[in-house]
Amino acid sequence: MLSAHWHGWFDLHVYRGAIRHWLDGGDLYSYRQPGPMRDYGFTYPPFAALLLAPLALLPFPAALAVLAAASVAGTAALLWVRFRRALPVLTGLVLLAAVEPWRDTLSFGQINLVLLALVGLDLLVLRSGALVGVAAAAKLTPALFIAYLIIARRYREAAVAAGAALAATGLAWLVAPGASRRYWGGLIWHVSRVGEVGEPSDQSLAGALHRLHAPEAVWPLLALAVVLYWTIRVQSSDDWTGLALTGVAMCLISPFAWVHHLVWELPAVLVLLDRRRWIAVAVLAVLALRLVWLVPALSLLTLVGVLLLAAVPREPHPPRTADEPA
Repeated sequence: MLSAHWHGWFDLHVYRGAIRHWLDGGDLYSYRQPGPMRDYGFTYPPFAALLLAPLALLPFPAALAVLAAASVAGTAALLWVRFRRALPVLTGLVLLAAVEPWRDTLSFGQINLVLLALVGLDLLVLRSGALVGVAAAAKLTPALFIAYLIIARRYREAAVAAGAALAATGLAWLVAPGASRRYWGGLIWHVSRVGEVGEPSDQSLAGALHRLHAPEAVWPLLALAVVLYWTIRVQSSDDWTGLALTGVAMCLISPFAWVHHLVWELPAVLVLLDRRRWIAVAVLAVLALRLVWLVPALSLLTLVGVLLLAAVPREPHPPRTADEPA
C-alpha cells in the first residue's frame, strides 16, 4: 500500500469531459484530457457513452461515489457467489485494497470492476446472456465471453448475449449516428488511442513482445496459441473455471491491456485458492508489490497471466455453501 500511486480519478474525468463535450454538440472522440505523458480521449464504443452519461450529468463527488460504490458492490457480489460467507467476503475486500489492478481501477475511476461484475453474475447466477451482451457493447474485449458461451454449448445465452450487444450498439447508432460512424468506421482499429504499445503499463502479450523487440509476426502466432489453448480448456470447464480462463485469455490477447485491466484475472485467483493456494498467494503478492515497475522488460504481469492460464485446475472444488465448515 505504501508503494501505491493515486491517479486522481483521471479516467472518470475523461469520461465526463468527453460525454459533456458530446452532449454540448461536439464530437465524442475529439475531446482530449491532458495527462502526465500525453492527452487522452474517449476510447469506448458510443454505447458506453450512453451508459456513462449519468456520471457526466451528476456533480463530480456524486459521480465518484456512484462509480466507487458500484465497483465495490460488484466485487463483493462476486466474492459472495464464491464463498457464501460474510467473513471471507469482507476479508477479500480488505486484501484487494493492496492489489494494484483493483486499486488502480478505483483510483483511476475506471469501469473494469462494474463490467467484471456484470459478466460474472450473468455467467454464474443469472445465466441469461443479456449482461454479457451489455458489457461487450460497452467495451469490446468482453465479447470473448460470447465466444466462451458458444464453446461451452450455452447456445441460448450466447444468442441472447449477441442480440443484446447488437441491440445496444444499434440504440447507440440511433442516438449518436455521427459518433457511431466514426468509431465503427475506423477508430476501432486505432490502438494507439488507448496507449503506446510497449510502455510498461501495457501488460498484454503484444506489449511484452514489443518490449523484447520480438518480430511483429510473433504476436499473432502466440495470440492464436493462447486462443487455441483457451478453447480446449473451457470446452468442459465449470462456470467458475470458464469465467477465470476467459478473463485471463482476454487480457493476454488484447492488443493493449493496462494494469488495471488485470482485475479480470481475479476470478482465476479465487479458483486457485481452493486447490493451488500457493500459486494464488504468489500471484496476489506480485500484484500487490507493483514488481512490474522494477524491471519493465520482464513483463512480469504478462508472465503471471500465462501462469494463471496454465495453472487454473480443470475441475476445481465447488464453492463452499453457507452451512459448510470453513
